[in-house]
Amino acid sequence: MGAAAQQNDRQIFEAIAQKISKITGVQLGEKQYSLVLSRLSKHLRNMGGLTPAQYWEYLQGNEEDEVPVLISLLTTHHTFFFREQVHFDYLEEALPKLIENVISQGRDTLYFWCAACSKGQEGYTLAMFLDYHLKQLRCTLKYKILFSDVDQASVNWAENGVYSNDELGRVPITYRSNHWIRGKGQISDFSKVRSQLKESCNFRTINLLELKNERFPNKFDVVFCRNVFIYFTVKEIESISRNILNSMEEHGLFIIGVSESLLGAKLTVEHLGKSVYQKSDEEKVVNIRTDTSKLKPGTSSIPRTPPNLTQTSRSERLSSVPPQPRNLAESVTHAVSLNRMSPTAEDDLRIITLQSSLKLGSDLRSVINNFPGCKSVGFDVITSADEAIAKIKGKQANLLILEINASRFLRRILAETDVATLIATTDQDESEKINQALDAGARDYIVFRTKVLTEQDREVLASKLHNVGRTVGHDSNSRSRTTSKLDNQFIVGLGASTGGTEAITKVLTKLPHDMPPIVIVQHIPEFYSKQFADRLNKLCEIDVKEAVDGDVLRPGLAIVAPGNFQMKVVKRGGHYKISVFEGEKVNGHRPSVDVLFNSLAEVVPEKLLGVLLTGMGSDGAKGLLQMKKSGAKTFTQDEATSVVYGMPKVAFEIGASDKVLPLERIPDALIKASKKADQS
Repeated sequence: MGAAAQQNDRQIFEAIAQKISKITGVQLGEKQYSLVLSRLSKHLRNMGGLTPAQYWEYLQGNEEDEVPVLISLLTTHHTFFFREQVHFDYLEEALPKLIENVISQGRDTLYFWCAACSKGQEGYTLAMFLDYHLKQLRCTLKYKILFSDVDQASVNWAENGVYSNDELGRVPITYRSNHWIRGKGQISDFSKVRSQLKESCNFRTINLLELKNERFPNKFDVVFCRNVFIYFTVKEIESISRNILNSMEEHGLFIIGVSESLLGAKLTVEHLGKSVYQKSDEEKVVNIRTDTSKLKPGTSSIPRTPPNLTQTSRSERLSSVPPQPRNLAESVTHAVSLNRMSPTAEDDLRIITLQSSLKLGSDLRSVINNFPGCKSVGFDVITSADEAIAKIKGKQANLLILEINASRFLRRILAETDVATLIATTDQDESEKINQALDAGARDYIVFRTKVLTEQDREVLASKLHNVGRTVGHDSNSRSRTTSKLDNQFIVGLGASTGGTEAITKVLTKLPHDMPPIVIVQHIPEFYSKQFADRLNKLCEIDVKEAVDGDVLRPGLAIVAPGNFQMKVVKRGGHYKISVFEGEKVNGHRPSVDVLFNSLAEVVPEKLLGVLLTGMGSDGAKGLLQMKKSGAKTFTQDEATSVVYGMPKVAFEIGASDKVLPLERIPDALIKASKKADQS
């Protein structure tokens, strides 16, 4: 591509970014261009390889449908259950007073708003928290939670209420209770929220820049607006905050992200500390200084023995709370001793950080030395990615703190390890690099205001270490970063049933980014297939998506059949494309592996690979045989590693399998089989 064409493409992408930035307020300028480029380029590939000019023309005629897609694409959705635990610790202590205020006003309902709910984890965290603590307080008040986000797709995800069990596994059992229905069979890796928890939740698409146009049926007692202000200008933050405060009850709580601040804004709030603000009568300029005497950590929000609160006054209840810590070190000690950070067998936390301009070493050491909730806490400053990898592999480290300017090492480190990682920066305008680090696998980030940590920074750091430390031992599958010269003329067909979601995950996460196109049928209900594909997309080097009729097959893309629809591959206009249709059930299944495999055998005469994994019954066996007869190389999973040795067994018995392999050897077999002839 010539320089002029590249410049024109950039102008188009920048125009798209400006359009979305104007709508959402999210800053998508020069510093965010590489993020815009990577996400839009991927989107254009998924639309069949459109050029930027072709896409711009398409956008002009389809703005109503396409702008919501772009908002979802260019805004960030990184979150998890019980993120920033310190806010829930505070809310537990504040809850009796909130209840008292509501009752004094003659109301029967507490109102909460998650104003940037992303995919819903924050809102459901709040719902589980309230369900538990209101019962413990013998409180008969109801509660309502508004979930809102600028991205309609995220709101839809939240309303659907389906999450992987890996995510929910981080929720303390005290709160999970009976609120989630675990899937069975093919969807056993996912759970769906129960109706009794969801009935207190409402869902709306709301643009924070347009709050003046919003009308709410009630004022809110507590508003969470966390980890979103990093994407707005100072002027926009003040405007959004003022509009949120106008929608709140007097003396309501306004909670923002622990790495964020309302410093310098002229608002009717009092700063209670740790990014918790209370609506007040007097408008004044917000001061950065934290009055830690007002915001006490209280007891952990993960109770061991429910307190007996029958017939006790608020003062009596509060008098039973243990004495409050006098300083940061003591508060860290108190929180961690009650809410154990590391679920590893050794129950210890071993932290490393690369040397950087932040000069974090001494500050980190002083905070970390006061984390006795684990059997041991180690800390070391290292000088290279190689040293980090060696320490992690040698079990000398299980948590990495990485300055944003050193995040170029992150992908390399995570390619060889599954270490939990916290990204640190002193530049509040580094949202692009932060997003890239989160996309690469970092667990969270922290923004310091100066290169020398203030007392408030130290408190934020303690909270972040607390949250990220709790996830040690809950890491996603490590990925293979093989870079092979593969023949992209191949097409891989893959089928599975019972036990297949985990088997497919283990195969796809070991494949390199330049893998030939892959088409997948997993027996799975329609409400779970998209979540399954999205989960794989986060874990894999290749792109993974749920099939849409007309999708074009391309290298580096895996396409998953949608639940309750049949899927086959057709050849149109010189391209292999996906055909999605309702059709009848085949072998009792829709989607059916046989339908996909038979289509591949028919339209792809050579350079075809077939894989049949664990599953009950015989679906896919005959189709795999047809693929073999057409010239495909075929593989089946062995009995020892199959959850149910049904489908691959039948395929082997009828002669459809060239090789029977344990699951862990199938990725390498596919890579080897799809190498170019001169690379084999």
